[in-house]
Amino acid sequence: MHLAIDLGASSGRLIIGTEEDNTEFLRFNYDFYESENELYWPLDQIIETIRDGIVTAKQSYPISTVGIDSWAVDYVDLLAPSGMKCYRDPKNSQYSQKLDELLGFDYIFSRNGLQSLPFTSLYQFYGSWLDSKATAIRPLLFPDYLNFLFTGKQFAEITNASTTGLLNPATRSWDEELISKLPFNLELPELIEPGTVIGPGLGDLSDVQFIAVASHDTASAFVGADLKPSEALISMGTWSLIGAQIESPNLSTVARDNGFTNELGHPNNVRFLKNSNGMWVAEQLRKAWGISSSELHEMIRDTRSIAQQPAIDINHPELLGVGNPELVLNRLYADQTDRLTTLRRVIDSLAAGYISIVGQLEKTLETDFDTLKLVGGGTNNTVLIEALTELTDKDIVLGSAESTALGNIKVQSLAL
Repeated sequence: MHLAIDLGASSGRLIIGTEEDNTEFLRFNYDFYESENELYWPLDQIIETIRDGIVTAKQSYPISTVGIDSWAVDYVDLLAPSGMKCYRDPKNSQYSQKLDELLGFDYIFSRNGLQSLPFTSLYQFYGSWLDSKATAIRPLLFPDYLNFLFTGKQFAEITNASTTGLLNPATRSWDEELISKLPFNLELPELIEPGTVIGPGLGDLSDVQFIAVASHDTASAFVGADLKPSEALISMGTWSLIGAQIESPNLSTVARDNGFTNELGHPNNVRFLKNSNGMWVAEQLRKAWGISSSELHEMIRDTRSIAQQPAIDINHPELLGVGNPELVLNRLYADQTDRLTTLRRVIDSLAAGYISIVGQLEKTLETDFDTLKLVGGGTNNTVLIEALTELTDKDIVLGSAESTALGNIKVQSLAL
């Protein structure tokens, strides 16, 4: 049996089984915290929970392989292992602006093909150097760091490495030209493809083989979605990813100006997509309102009684950060309203944002998609799906809410 460790930006899960038959063995929550005006993930807590979960799972199931996927861009510096900073840190915006001024965003995009996002690892590396003036950084992205702790092997799995801003999507290798222009040294590990057998675990994990899966959770979601050429994908979670699979990177001016990104997929393809806000806004509302997750889900169901609301830009910078988005929404809508209507506005703005990006995707790729395939936790949000249906004449197909875990398990199953 296979064990998929799937780590999202607010919770982690251990899924056991096969593509056809699997079960959630463990779910656990975590949140970033502030220390000395910087945001960090509770790294030790997450590591301990995962290790204990693997050991406990092995006692109940005949597990032979383990694969780890997580959110992208965040890393541990092996030369200064003081924790793992969170990509939500607002200081990343100033770092990205400074590096774009130094190198020029047009140049950066021509090398890495990534949309402009202030938390891309490249900008985080630059910010770390600005703050510490360390002469070198030896980064391991989060799932690579976990595999290193559990097996002793250092590497960079390529689908996640492609989100760092340091990888050339055309050559599927580190972009030495771009790296040479940085004012600090980067000690980067060997790149490996999904499906590589890392090796047995250390100590009490020596009876299982660790497999490099498509370790960026969106890459695993694409694998699990099994997209057809006529389908565009909308992966709905804390973040939403809207895109398609293409054979080679699209580095056109249209792609750059429309904010699309070229991330590497499996097997040997490119995930051409755009990052958009997701259920992050609703989750921040939940925290501001002091309600539970179950209460939020009940409120979302109740928004069906609210008339469709006009949409605002769900990717407004103030809705991407930490805080109370209700105040931002009130300002953008120029009024105040009740909580249910506020939630309905978020849902309708998400739906309108998705459809707008699909239109940009078709324009950029000069193709029309017949079908929108929805995957991820958002497939359980029936109000959002109804809102999407109202805005498009395309077929809407529901993929699995567990597409990421299915893609993780699929790569494991083909590796041995």
